[in-house]
Amino acid sequence: MQRQKEEHDSENLPRFEWLQHYKQTDLTGDLSAGLVVAIMLVPQGMAYAMLAGLPPVIGLYASTVPLMVYALFGSSRQLAVGPVAMISLLVFAGISDLAEPASEQYLGFVFLLALIVGVIQFAMGFSCGSFNQFPVPCSDQRVHLSCCHHHRLEPIESAPRN
Repeated sequence: MQRQKEEHDSENLPRFEWLQHYKQTDLTGDLSAGLVVAIMLVPQGMAYAMLAGLPPVIGLYASTVPLMVYALFGSSRQLAVGPVAMISLLVFAGISDLAEPASEQYLGFVFLLALIVGVIQFAMGFSCGSFNQFPVPCSDQRVHLSCCHHHRLEPIESAPRN
């Protein structure tokens, strides 16, 4: 019974499995890597938020919260999680037509878009067979493209023939 519980925990929280096989000699390297990531993440997250037309503080949340959640539920030890320039630009391009950047209405649209994309990714995670297998970042960009730019997609008309 205890063995089944441990297997179930490692399926839902892969971190438990990693911790069982963690080597203490890796700790100093991991701590220095974490420090470097944190130093780079603060200005980078703020800049990406500004690219998206959002207040810089939102970039701090968008860059730190996903890391914490992925540290518990993620299935890969090498995957980079957080905001990227392409997503920020797509959000700005798609929503700035609907509302003035940095306005309350703009923030509402951005949070709604984030909720929609999150629900889609959550559903895709389950449809892939496991909650732990989230779609890769290129899928994020495709979802953002389809959500933000669907009104700009027009069929290409062929030139009239003489």
